[in-house]
Amino acid sequence: MKKITYIIAAFIIFSLVSCEGLFTTVREIDIPQHEQKISINSILRGDSIGIFISHSKTIDDDTDYNPISAKVTVMENGKELINFDYKNINNYDLISMNKLPENIKEGAEYSLVVDSENFGIAKASDIAPNKANIGNLKFNKELVQGEYEEYNRFEFVIDDDKSENNFYIFKFRVVYEDPEKNRYSSIYATTDDPHITSVYDRSNILDKRQYGSSLDLLSDKSFNGTKRKVVFKVNRPYYGNGDLKYKIFLDVETVSKTYFNFLIAQSQAQDVGDNPFAEPVVVSGNIDNGYGVFAAIFKSEFLIFEK
Repeated sequence: MKKITYIIAAFIIFSLVSCEGLFTTVREIDIPQHEQKISINSILRGDSIGIFISHSKTIDDDTDYNPISAKVTVMENGKELINFDYKNINNYDLISMNKLPENIKEGAEYSLVVDSENFGIAKASDIAPNKANIGNLKFNKELVQGEYEEYNRFEFVIDDDKSENNFYIFKFRVVYEDPEKNRYSSIYATTDDPHITSVYDRSNILDKRQYGSSLDLLSDKSFNGTKRKVVFKVNRPYYGNGDLKYKIFLDVETVSKTYFNFLIAQSQAQDVGDNPFAEPVVVSGNIDNGYGVFAAIFKSEFLIFEK
């Protein structure tokens, strides 16, 4: 029996030593040289365009960003709407804000052309969606005690347009009577709706005052052309105690499928962080000869509570 035991032990050791080379975890690979491309984040909404332009870098590139100078042109149904010069020095989050001659139109096609000396011409286009049909807004003023804090129940109904696929963004915001408080204003809302995806948008194009925005995204895939009730739990504002006056608004935006998918992919990429087990995320966009997204957005705002 001892001989058999020794033979088995020797076989196991031999197997482990022999297989060591087969399971080496380090492999040397040739990483292809990165070709820098222009990176654009631009939004049309109302009578304004916001745009931020930079360029791509590899994950291990810790050098400064190159200055960006470009000629920007926006067209509506093939006709020039506005053009202006853009300059970004060292990537210091320079968001250029410009007024359009008029508000954007539902169903119109908008095109963006960015001509830069270092990266050539980049183009993108987007069809402006229809405005959201929102009704039956009900804000329950009675506070409900949640697991961690109090909240108000708020609901509304979407009357979805069956003529097109619709993509909605919901955002809650609070505006205080004291302008100083609005610098740090924030309000949070949650929902148990399984079809709503919550993301955090750090780009904040057209919302320069805010550092980041919590957005709730909903596609009409499960209720196309019908009415649908949406319910949120709206937390009490941080400065909502005492006699301080404030208003709570619901902003409802309709966006294209391209921008909807971009926000989801962007959030997923940010959530990956340094997780070595996370699946890689490809952030899609619509910039030809570059990265990023250009979108036309329709926004409707609703006053849902006033103190």
